[in-house]
Order: sequence, then C-alpha cells, then structure tokens
Amino acid sequence: MTRGFWTNDSDPRGLSISHLQYADDTLVFCGTEEDQLKHLRIIFILFEAVSGLHINWSKSFVYPVNEVPEINRLAGILGGKVGEMPTTYLGMPLGANSKSKNIWNAMVETCEKKLNSLWKDVIISRYAMEDSWTTKEVRSPYGVGLWRTIRNLWPKIWRNSKIDIGNGRKTFFWNDVWVGQHSLKQLHLEIYNLNQQKEATVAEVKDNKGWNLSFRRRLNDWEIDKLEDFYKSLEQASNLDAKEDSLQWLRANNRKFTIKSAYRHFDRPAEMLLPWPWKMIWKINVPHKVACFTWLYQRAVAKALVDRVPDEKASTITTVLMVVGAGRGPLVRASLQAAEETGRKLKVYAVEKNPNAIVTLHSLLKIEGWEKLVTIVSSDMRCWDAPEKADILVSELLGSFGDNELSPECLDGAQRFLKEDGISIPSSYTSFFQPVTASKLYNDIKSHKDLVHFETAYVVKFHRVARLTSPQPVFTFNHPEDSTRKSNHRYTKLRFEIPTDTGSALVHGFAGYFDSVLYKDVHLGIEPSTATPNMFSWFPIFFPLRTPMCVQPGIPLEVHIWRCCGTSKVWYEWGVTSPSSSPIHNCNGRSYWVGL
Repeated sequence: MTRGFWTNDSDPRGLSISHLQYADDTLVFCGTEEDQLKHLRIIFILFEAVSGLHINWSKSFVYPVNEVPEINRLAGILGGKVGEMPTTYLGMPLGANSKSKNIWNAMVETCEKKLNSLWKDVIISRYAMEDSWTTKEVRSPYGVGLWRTIRNLWPKIWRNSKIDIGNGRKTFFWNDVWVGQHSLKQLHLEIYNLNQQKEATVAEVKDNKGWNLSFRRRLNDWEIDKLEDFYKSLEQASNLDAKEDSLQWLRANNRKFTIKSAYRHFDRPAEMLLPWPWKMIWKINVPHKVACFTWLYQRAVAKALVDRVPDEKASTITTVLMVVGAGRGPLVRASLQAAEETGRKLKVYAVEKNPNAIVTLHSLLKIEGWEKLVTIVSSDMRCWDAPEKADILVSELLGSFGDNELSPECLDGAQRFLKEDGISIPSSYTSFFQPVTASKLYNDIKSHKDLVHFETAYVVKFHRVARLTSPQPVFTFNHPEDSTRKSNHRYTKLRFEIPTDTGSALVHGFAGYFDSVLYKDVHLGIEPSTATPNMFSWFPIFFPLRTPMCVQPGIPLEVHIWRCCGTSKVWYEWGVTSPSSSPIHNCNGRSYWVGL
C-alpha cells in the first residue's frame, strides 16, 4: 500500500520507517507513486470515520525530498499544501545540514532558558530571596563557594544597574531607585516617615486613578509644600505596563548583562579588592586524580570525626585536623564538608611546600570564607614545627604502587604532629605484583636500545595485556607506625603459579597496583579484585624484564623485589630466579629512583 524508507539500503534486514508520531503530530514517509498517495488518503478517511477525529488539512504539508515530478498534483490527492525544505518539526530542524551551527541556535536558546530557570529555582530554594532581585547573603563556610562568590559581587552589580519599571510588582516604591538617581526615601525622607506603606511595591500604590498613598496623620500646612514636591518628582515616572520589572546593565550599550562586560568593569583595582574570580568559578583547580576520590576522603574523615567526638560533646570539642600535602585544597574542602555533615567543630592546618599551591590556597581561603577555620602553613611537612598536636592527620601521597611517591618517608616525618591516640588517613596501604604478557610495551621499551629504559618502572594504561595469574601483596605500610622499625627498606619474595589451562606463557614484566585503607571500611585502590568502582585516577605501574621469561605450566615463577632507601633517594630493584635467573634490575638505583 505505502512504503517508507530504509535506514540502510544495502542491508535488506535493516529498519524500514513508514511514520513517526508524537502526540497529535504525525510524520508519514511514502514513495512518489500516485497509488501510494491514494492509499494514504483512504487510510486517513477511514481513520476519521473510525475514531471520530478530524485531520486538519489546512495545517498539513507535503514535503518533497530531492526532485519530485508533479508535486502539486500529488499534494492535491491528499489535500495538503506543498512545503519546502529545510523546515522544522516539533522544534527540530528537518532537511537541513545537521552540521550547520545556525540551525541549532534556536534549540540551544531554548535549552539555555530552561537550564537558567532550573538554576534559578535551585538557588532560590536553597538560599531564599532577600528582595525581588537577589538571594540572602551566604554565611555558611561549607560547600557554597561558587554561589557565595557570585552573591558577594551583588553590591557592585546593583550599583551598576538601573531598574526598568514594568508592572511595578518587583520594585519597592520607597527603597529602590526607579525615579531619577536616588530612592524616594532619600529624596523625601519626611514624607516617607509619614507614610504607612514603607514596604509597598510600586504596583501596590498605583492604580488607574493615580498614586494611592496613605499617611498616619493629617499633614500640616508646612508639610503640604513638601508633598507637592514629592508628587512632582513622580511625574517623571512612566506609566506601568504588563511587562515585568527588569534590570538594565549600565556597563553595556544594549543594557544587557554579560560576564564579559562585568569582567572588564570589575577587574579594576579601584572597583574590587580582589581580582574577578573567574578561575574559581569557571575553571577547576583540582587535579583530576584528586577530584575523583575526594568524596571517599570525606567519608573517611566523617567516620573518624564521629568516632573521635561523641554526639553529646559535638558542640564543645574542636577536633584538630592537619592536611599534610594540601595541594590546592581539595582535601581541605572534603574535611570541612565532613565536619558540616557530622555536626563536628573542626580546626584545620593545611601544610603545603609548593609556593604556587600556597597562592591558590590563600585565594580559596578568602573566597570560601575559611579564615577562622583554616591555617595555611607554607613548609615541608618534614621540617615544620607544629604549634599543637593533631587528632587526625590527612594526606594524599599514594602512587600507583602505593609507596612509590614517598608516602612512608613523608608521613614518618609528619607522625610527630599526631597525638598518641590520633588517626591517620590513610591508615595503611599495600602494593601488589602480577606477571603479565605485554609484547607492545616490551617492544616500545626495547626500541630505545639501552639499559636505562629496561630498569625503569612505567605508569601506563594497559592495552592488549594478558594478566597471567592473580596479583600478590608485596609491601604494606601502616600509619601511624607504632613499631620500633625506623627504616622503610623492604624485601619480599613472591612465587606465582601459572594456571595449567593457560599453557606456556611469555612474561614480559610485572604489573604493580595498590590498595589502601583510608579509615576502617573506607578503602581506595586499583588492585583488580578490589578496585574502587569507576576509579580512573591511577594507572598500573609496569616493571619490565630485560629478557622475557618463558614459563611452562606447573613450573613456578619466582620474583624478588626490594624497596631500597638511601640518604637522598628511594628506588626499587627486582629480579627473577625461577624458572631461570635474570639479572637484578636497577641495582643501587642506577637507572630509576625517586629523590628525597
């Protein structure tokens, strides 16, 4: 009867679409044959007869795709008009170049309006309105930095704006500037004091007959002259209309507010004490690795705070928390949010040695309003003399192999800050080793044709790597370290059994992972069997072998690993002793090390 179109002409099993329907709009596809149009007309007539509904032919169009002979005659069969491509259907572009930016402008504008409306509703529901134009000031020090920054700019925005009076429902008659350059309260204070409608809007004191003002007593003769002056000042006010009151931005020729114009105007020393905080608003200053897991740290700190301070003492005890290696502040923020979540009082020391990060921390302190909560310390944690002991010590020094970014050495130096019963977050971390077949990685390393590259560990995202057996734990570090052991030197020997169903395997090296316990049941890691879900912040570390090792089923693979510590560096050494012996890689840290 009628034919639609195939989504894939080359595939006879492809999808055929004859019509699309949304509510009371229907889009029908058919061929250019006259019979198809007649059949379609019959279907529509029967539909009207059976359903009792009527098809509005005056709003129906026939759109030709490509060249269609006798299109007017074909349209006459259906009774619709001939339309032209491109057009729109349900607000969507139809028949236009989908890659053209122009056709999406209307849709983008519609989405922006809906998002702006949603954003406005969320802000109003959380912070409440102070007047018709803005919310109340943000005073909480926790988790509201973005809106606090925007809201703090309101006095400057207000001074550079003018009310465009419409229906008068949003404009306060006495307190807003809507007639001349000053408010009516400022210009006519004596009349204001006599008036009984001090909080009234313009719409509430204006009716069809004029200004409907009420006074608390009869005016004296000498006050009549002042009242006449007052009414004369109202003569310059325009008549009210149906549109809403709005603000005109005086710093743009078209009187419309833009971020660009505000940035140009406010970024002047005479106008602002601080630079326009565009980086804080529009750019993320948190490294991706930190941004992905701060919520886990927040959860760990919250549990530690609850364990540290019982509910009945939450309002009287202040917990001292030190973030060692504070960076640009994500763990400081997570700790303060944990305090807000649990209702605990918190005093934070943010210890950081990077001078660039210190600058960011100071800016963050002012913007977030943390001055009374956070003390910034510009120092290496190993050299700083803390003024008091900490209840909780928070750090993020974990590497792909757990301890390969000097976390043990740094936290050993910082442990003197912690009270005897204090809590360290993380409390422990363990590294893991796993034999892998990784021919591409091996060939990439081999292409350098030197020893150094074969004795270097690489943090890399694995592709086309065969994991030959389950990982095994290598080194574990606990914090605070309460044992008498003073050295972080470690050695272990691992024995792997390749499954018999794997067959012979060529081992090109070992994959390294870590798993850490932040606090109690809150853990974070990349060891495959216990990896944190959706955690892409760390890639595995790869320890290569200078010569690939062929391992037969039933023959163990034995590997030795050392973590060595010198006066100025830390390094790893590794070697295989079964099924055959390999050289010890990276002896004395000759090729690869981490400086202290």
